[in-house]
Amino acid sequence: MRHPQNKLHPRRIARIYSFQFLYHLQFREIKEIRDKLLDDNLRGKYILESIENFNETLSSLECELEVDKKETNKDTNTIKIPLGKNMQYALSIVTGVLSKYHELEKIIEAHSKNWSIAKIAKVDLTILLQAVYELIYLKDTPKRVVIDEAIEMAKSFSDEQSWAFVNGILDAIVRTLEKEKTQAQAQIQNQAQDQSDDQNNE
Repeated sequence: MRHPQNKLHPRRIARIYSFQFLYHLQFREIKEIRDKLLDDNLRGKYILESIENFNETLSSLECELEVDKKETNKDTNTIKIPLGKNMQYALSIVTGVLSKYHELEKIIEAHSKNWSIAKIAKVDLTILLQAVYELIYLKDTPKRVVIDEAIEMAKSFSDEQSWAFVNGILDAIVRTLEKEKTQAQAQIQNQAQDQSDDQNNE
């Protein structure tokens, strides 16, 4: 996997880290680990161990790539493990996606225009899973920023057409969220008006 060589914003590093962790869970070889992390009763027991093992793999890979860079005198893309609050942000995405995994899959499939989850490329699905989680549950980041970040990740990690696919699904989900928000606000207003009318009639 490759990502732009220019200096990355700390939160983008956190997103790339969470993407890589979630993406590696997609592979059949570690199905047993994925099943444990998707289980609400087992996740707390195994999540830290899984992340520590993943960090060790990243650190090892980074060392190998740095050696390769020196030997070949070429730029080599590596991804740093995020630190401090940015690591906490990455972990909030990882644990959040795992806890809402099946719900997020259903939302993505409902907005993917006849594409079943099984047909969506693993890279694209992983990008979508964490972006949809951010849109719904981590509301401190503007929706447009979340979508733009997902598009950039698709451009970096997937094929040339993927960014448009990711953008289309996320735009559709945002429209649904805005519609639901408007309906909820209207319902609250109607209820308040009904209560006010009842009080006036007493």
